[in-house]
Amino acid sequence: MGLFDTIERLNIADEQAENHRQQAERPPIPSSITAPIREDTAITAPKASSQQHDQGIAEANHLDTWTVSPAEIEERGRIRSKKAEVTTEQRAHFAAAWPWIKENKGKLSAAGWTMAALTRRSSYRWPCGPWGVAWLSPWSKPGLAVSIGQRGEIVFTFPSGGRMISQAAYPPAATLRI
Repeated sequence: MGLFDTIERLNIADEQAENHRQQAERPPIPSSITAPIREDTAITAPKASSQQHDQGIAEANHLDTWTVSPAEIEERGRIRSKKAEVTTEQRAHFAAAWPWIKENKGKLSAAGWTMAALTRRSSYRWPCGPWGVAWLSPWSKPGLAVSIGQRGEIVFTFPSGGRMISQAAYPPAATLRI
């Protein structure tokens, strides 16, 4: 028996115990609810109209309920137009990345990277927008090893939590070679 079989067996046992506990806590159902339906009441009882029900739902979800107020639109515009500020942490990432980028500029160019794709700053706050690879957080990781992969990707390898982590950043799609 494997680990996953044991886990599944324990989960099933827990579910059964929970169901048993819920049934014990549940109050008894009145006999008027569990009594069989009489034919005379079943025939004379009014039937619900599903068409009316659907119309009520459609009216409740009318497009007017989803409109955005002009104040909200203005606030969103103000947030979008706010210039992105580079934090001290991002500056440290860039400072760690720049010597490696400068040293490997020829290889990166041959792999399809442009200086804009490597170093650009977005007009939006991090992480939204097209930030360059030089602003990524792996550059400041202790024990970082950086290499260029077979498809031109920049591969970051660093120890974390007792294991080696590998992350890759690929060149822009317009410059990829097939």
